[in-house]
Formats: sequence, structure tokens, C-alpha cells
Amino acid sequence: MLGIRLYIQCSERRLRVSSPQRAASFECEPLIALEDRPGRARVLAIGADARALEGRAGTRVVNPFAHPRIVIDDFAAAESLLKSAIRPLTKGRWWSSVALGILHPERDFDGGLTDIERRALYELCIGAGCRQCLIHRGAALSLEAVMRYASPGRSRP
Repeated sequence: MLGIRLYIQCSERRLRVSSPQRAASFECEPLIALEDRPGRARVLAIGADARALEGRAGTRVVNPFAHPRIVIDDFAAAESLLKSAIRPLTKGRWWSSVALGILHPERDFDGGLTDIERRALYELCIGAGCRQCLIHRGAALSLEAVMRYASPGRSRP
């Protein structure tokens, strides 16, 4: 399979993207600073850099995973944040294709994820540049487990 495999852990407290093939990871607070422009928002910064821009005129800082009832509060911001977090792990490759994203929402859900939430997570992963996406629920995976991942805890819409 051409491309890299990523393990994406997200919650309202952190976003971590790991690549077993590159032995690299990127972690930040799940914040994104956006400059609203006609047509679409422009990403100014993510993580701690985004927090530093809070209160700046014409800029909004969003945590797209901070909602008390559902997994994603702001889908467009979450997609932009995930794209920005994936970029450092795909830099320097003659192709930047992510063959598989394993998305792990690190949050307790009473009754599990709904079909709508699974679909939103799947679309988020695909929209961020992954060709395929699996949703993982349960304990965190080691990078070795990510490379051989195929468990009953995975799902696809």
C-alpha cells in the first residue's frame, strides 16, 4: 500500500498524530486560530500558537472537539486543524498521501458513538487527506499495533 499510516488521537484536551513509518509524531492542544475571510476562513495558527492569538481583532480561536454532548463541535475547523497537524508528518515526501488514518476519539461516550458521529469522524479523516479511515474505540494503541491494526473495535460508516 503506497502512502503512510497515521494514528490520530483526538479529544477536547489534545490532538496527537503519529506515524509509525516515520517514527514521528505531532501533538498540540486542539486549538485553531482562524481569520474569517469572505468565502472561507484562513488558518493562522494551531495549538499554543493559536491560543496566543485569542482576542486579536478579526481572529477567532476554536477548539473544534469541545462540546459537552457530541464528538465534533465545529466540523470545518476540525478538518482544518487535522490537515495542519498531518502536514508536518507528510513533509519531505515526494507524495504526501496518507493511505490509512486510524482515528481514535479519546472520550467516554455513554452508549458509544452514534452513526452520525462515526460518519462525521470518517468524513473528517478523509477530508484531512486520508484515503481510508478506521475509527478506533478503546484503549490507546502502540505504534506496533497501529501497523497491524485490524480489530473488532474499528468501524467504518
